[in-house]
Formats: sequence, C-alpha cells, structure tokens
Amino acid sequence: LPICTPVRVTLYTDRNFWGNNEDTWRALGVENGGLLPYEQLHDTLGGHDLLLVASSFRADQERFSRASLQTKVTDYMLAGRPILACGPSYAASNRFLRQHQCALFAEDPAPAAIDAVLRDALTERAANTDLARRAFDIAVRDHAAPAVAEQMARVLREAGSHGDGD
Repeated sequence: LPICTPVRVTLYTDRNFWGNNEDTWRALGVENGGLLPYEQLHDTLGGHDLLLVASSFRADQERFSRASLQTKVTDYMLAGRPILACGPSYAASNRFLRQHQCALFAEDPAPAAIDAVLRDALTERAANTDLARRAFDIAVRDHAAPAVAEQMARVLREAGSHGDGD
C-alpha cells in the first residue's frame, strides 16, 4: 500500500555537512533545516511527528555505532516527540532507548523492513505518543540539569569520602 500521508524529511545540520552531501539529500527529497540554535531546538523538534536517530549499519562503522551514544538522544527525548532509532541492535543509542523502552526501532537494514516500521509509525500514533511521554519523563528525571547536578554532587561526595584515608 502506498503511504497516503505526505512524508517530509528535514535535516537540521551545519552548512558543511549539508554541503558535503547536498546532491544525495536533494535526490532523496530531504529538506535543509539548517543548524538550529540550541534555544530553539526543543520547540522546533516538537513540531515534527517523528525524530530519527540513525546509527550506521556498515561493518567498518561497527565500533563507532557500538560505543557512541549520540548526544541528540536526550535532546530528542526532551522534545516530547516519538523517536525512531534506525541502526543495528548493538548501537549504543538503540541499546539506551531500548533499555528505557521509549522508542521505535528499525534494526533491519532492508528497505522493506524500514518501510514497514515507518508505516506502523504512521498508523500507531497513539502508542507513539505514549513512547514520547515515557522518553520525556525519563529525560527530565535522569538527564535534565538538576538530576545531572545531583548525580555529579553524589559522585564527588563519594570520591571525597574515599580520599580521607579510607
């Protein structure tokens, strides 16, 4: 079945990344959103139906995908929109999102498999809203500035207590 809803893909990135791959992006119909100031990031992302975290399926990128949790993950969680993690199951971003049960996953690189996940995302919007809510709550609870400051203070207190000759 063809998708009846028009799908737009917007890439928010700097001029260099866009420019280095512009022919590919344009051929795929990707829109250039430019590089957003951080102050506008969450509001802008909140206007989208689905946010993509892509990790490479390429074998020569396995170490990077496996070891690198993309910083955009927590920003996407704070945007309050459903997240699609596309990449191998071993990717750090996929593992993190799966651990918290707060994303959709496309972990089979076959185009038909990714297409099926996208179709499900379009038809299961209510369930996706629940995923987005869970992601937002986890980000606020565990990854927002007050939570991170408290975790850091705890680590420093524990480190200081071990430095007293214990």
